[in-house]
Amino acid sequence: MFRQVLIPVGGSLFLSFLVGMIPIAVVLVALGILRLPAWLAALAGLIVGWILALWIWRMPVGLATQSTLNGFAFALWPVMWIVWTAMWLYNITVRTGTFDTFRRWMIHEVPADRRILLLIVGFSFGALMEGIAGFGTPVAIASALLIGLGFPVLEALTLTLIFNTSPVAVGALGVPITTLGQVTGLPANTLGAMVGRQLPFFAFLLPFYAVVVLAGFRGLRGVWPVALVAGASFALTQFAVSNFIGPQLPDILASLISLICVILFVRVWQPPDLEQYRARFPTPAAPAGSRAAPAAAPAPPGPTATMLTEARTPIGEQDIPVPAPSVAAGVGPAPTAGHRTGDRRGSVPGGRSAGTSCQDCAPWCRWRRRRSGSRHRSACPRGW
Repeated sequence: MFRQVLIPVGGSLFLSFLVGMIPIAVVLVALGILRLPAWLAALAGLIVGWILALWIWRMPVGLATQSTLNGFAFALWPVMWIVWTAMWLYNITVRTGTFDTFRRWMIHEVPADRRILLLIVGFSFGALMEGIAGFGTPVAIASALLIGLGFPVLEALTLTLIFNTSPVAVGALGVPITTLGQVTGLPANTLGAMVGRQLPFFAFLLPFYAVVVLAGFRGLRGVWPVALVAGASFALTQFAVSNFIGPQLPDILASLISLICVILFVRVWQPPDLEQYRARFPTPAAPAGSRAAPAAAPAPPGPTATMLTEARTPIGEQDIPVPAPSVAAGVGPAPTAGHRTGDRRGSVPGGRSAGTSCQDCAPWCRWRRRRSGSRHRSACPRGW
């Protein structure tokens, strides 16, 4: 029976620790310095770890092979199954527009303060993703949402990694705790309860620390009540669930309670220095090769001339046209050149063809242009 030696290198615990760090250092160097793909860096670390296990720790070849295969199976079933399912659900929300709807709601219903958006998305929502999926998924999704809300890329990644330190111990439905229980033979509920008595202190302090990193102590003075609500609600729920329910749900329930508490709190309270830290949402860039729409020709003066401007609602990545207000019955805009009465090219949804100005049909013409490409440009005299 193989019995692992804890200090195989010269009888020194420190030297054995340094040798045991070599596979991890190989992976970090391959990723950060050599810029190798992740699978090549992991394979290099596996080969180095295999050699050290056989040479330094005198591990039997058969046992080393079984350990490697067990690692493959563990990575494919609990780990990759959770990650794949989480990314599948995320892609569904993106394709169906639900993710964009949530982003719009964040822009229009939550105070446009970068510190508040950081606490809601980076802390509460990121912890929810960690509790559901884990294994790097919350950093990818939460940082992408922060970038969509106007945060710089490096700043979004750094802050989401900082926030991930508290929920990671019981993330992915408690997989780290249950795995530790299987390895040590200790009850998973006991381990989860002990972890739940330590993590809440860090969870309580993380919102304050992250706001200081983002905006300094001056920025924290204006938003400390929100940080207090976010940290306290998360910490108390995490402690209660881990000690009285189990290690599977602390992150999920704590993040949901924190998210609800913060959103309800900012609906009735806003920071006094909001304008100083107001978020600047990204504006859509014009597609390459597209030309700007020409300005509409002014309508002739007269009692029937009505100027209708196309209202737009900014949502971050794109603008959704809002229908222009309807004209009073019996009064319509004067026709413009090229949109003759009864001309099919001037027809718009709803059957309005007579007396329709080019500005009225702007959204309709744009829809037709998306369907027919450049063929419609020659049909619409205004270039819509």
